[in-house]
Amino acid sequence: MKFVFRVDASIKMGGGHWLRCLALADTLLAKGHQVSFVYAESIPALLKRVEQRPIALFELSASRATELDARLTGELVRRESADWLILDGYHFDSSYRQVLSLSSGVRLLLIDDLNDSGPLYADAVLNSTIYAEELSYSVSGNAFDSPCDLLLGPKYVLLPQAYYRVSVSGMAQRRYLFVNFGATDAAGLTLSALKILNELGFRRDVCVVTGPAMKQHLDVSSLCRRYGYTHLHDLPDLSNVLAQSRLALTAAGSTLHELAFMGVPAVFLVVSDNQLRSARCHQARGWCNWYDGRDAGGLRRAVTEIINWWNDEDELYKRATQACSLIDGHGAERVAEYLQQSR
Repeated sequence: MKFVFRVDASIKMGGGHWLRCLALADTLLAKGHQVSFVYAESIPALLKRVEQRPIALFELSASRATELDARLTGELVRRESADWLILDGYHFDSSYRQVLSLSSGVRLLLIDDLNDSGPLYADAVLNSTIYAEELSYSVSGNAFDSPCDLLLGPKYVLLPQAYYRVSVSGMAQRRYLFVNFGATDAAGLTLSALKILNELGFRRDVCVVTGPAMKQHLDVSSLCRRYGYTHLHDLPDLSNVLAQSRLALTAAGSTLHELAFMGVPAVFLVVSDNQLRSARCHQARGWCNWYDGRDAGGLRRAVTEIINWWNDEDELYKRATQACSLIDGHGAERVAEYLQQSR
């Protein structure tokens, strides 16, 4: 079968949508299918990751999420004789999807988190958040007036294949505080977080991972050398580091699913409104806390929480157990199986 992904990335929007699409694409490739990525905007480091795979890349000559974008994407999908078009991004609103579904003539899978952008105009919706079933998706109203299938909940979380193979250490053997603020660190939290950790006297092993489009990664590297922290830049996957991580300080983006699967308790910084509901729901499950990264004191309060948790073995074990119960890691397989059955 042939699958076309329509997804974008940028310094401002980050790379989470791109990376979860790549996780599903890898699963489809492993099953012998053909995959293409179509984009209007991306980040060179993310494009490089796609180029390392047998995936065709197409750049659109249109501004992202415009009517021209939708029509050009539809034409490309028809030319590629695709079986499914997979769409992921908050900027693709209902009017875009309507034009796209009509112009492409193939089935559309919408990857969504919030159900806040109007009628679906899709044949299937994938929402892997823990609150997905509360969002009242309509099962009708796509472009062809046929039922919309719903793939909802954490059983459909799209994790990279590497996570299935890694051996997770017991809490007593875990050594790192994992620090990461996404593919771009659009809010610029990394350097400030490290300075606060040092100021408050945190002298444990810290592993700082900067994403592929984090512009200040050389400054982070310099600061890590001064403080005696480990710095890694543009890792293909985080699984081996997370397997050795005792606790995490991160943005409340898609990394929270990876942390939950690996049983790493976390303190999250919310850096955009679309992260709030997820952060609140995950905190209610008892494995993490969140603070507002846009508030002047939010980061300092988060770092203080990290220090308070670090030596509480019982608390960390309880939170790690809660985290592991949320996600089984087979979401990409389930989505691929659904797409294959829908020939």
